[in-house]
Amino acid sequence: MKITGTHLLDVPYRGPALAYPDILSGRVDLFFDSTPSALPYIKSGQVKGIGILTAKRNTEAPDVPTMTESGVPGLEIESWIGLFAPAKTPPAIITRLQAAIAQSLPELKQRFETVGGELMEVAPDQLNGIIKADYDRWITIIREAGIRLE
Repeated sequence: MKITGTHLLDVPYRGPALAYPDILSGRVDLFFDSTPSALPYIKSGQVKGIGILTAKRNTEAPDVPTMTESGVPGLEIESWIGLFAPAKTPPAIITRLQAAIAQSLPELKQRFETVGGELMEVAPDQLNGIIKADYDRWITIIREAGIRLE
């Protein structure tokens, strides 16, 4: 809303499956969803993808432009999943985990791509940098918007 200067009314749903009937019937005009759950609706033509919140188009939905291409530069939100272990985990265990993960990467990459995702392989220090950058970005947005826990 800050980037576009618009006001949107937040209608909370307990998940996308509960929101789609309202989107499909026209009771709700706009809905932000993750790529995996939105793709079937986009591919079937039931909804129109206005823009994807990533820096580049998704290979599973190449006709959906990025938000920058749709005229809203700066609206990029990459979601990611990381693997974490307790801080005092012995290095030998971490090494074993990393080896096991490396073996599963080809299959995992294929599964991510099937649902429109992209596998990012990052080292632990790179993940720490991603976490810090996301924290700095979101804490600024939260403070500027005056968001508070209820």
